[in-house]
Amino acid sequence: QRKILAQGEGGYMGVADTCIVIGDETPHEDQGLMISQGKLRTPLLRFDLEQLDLPSHVVIKGARLGLYATSQWNPGRTVTSLVYPLIGDWDVTQATWQDRSASEQWSEPGAQGPGDDYREPAVSSQELTAAGKWYYYNLTELVKEWVQNPGDNDGILLRGEDGPGGFT
Repeated sequence: QRKILAQGEGGYMGVADTCIVIGDETPHEDQGLMISQGKLRTPLLRFDLEQLDLPSHVVIKGARLGLYATSQWNPGRTVTSLVYPLIGDWDVTQATWQDRSASEQWSEPGAQGPGDDYREPAVSSQELTAAGKWYYYNLTELVKEWVQNPGDNDGILLRGEDGPGGFT
């Protein structure tokens, strides 16, 4: 049986997302997910799989994240985007460049601490080339891990590594 996890679709309300922006101590929940080169803007996403109440015998055959690029800065310029699993809880209403929540900071600003803020290696990647199209990331193995160990699901971050572009 195929499940689509989109906020509000079929009563599902388990999506948390925000964006952390270099030097900005304002939470960006509800302002769109922005990604740019040089790790300057980093989207954070979490999907609560426990809300699905999956039976123990469920088999995950595939899982992918689809993100639609609504706009692009510097048209014609690309960004290589990488998906990393986050380590540790963060608060969607309080996460900023410095803080994962009101009471705890990232180990390195911008959630850039490998092994502390996020787990390496990247689990998926996409070359973002233009606005007005969908980009899909294969998260099958990561979702299988989360179903087996729900406490490990701290969500993901998307990091813009290479390219002089930026996307929302």
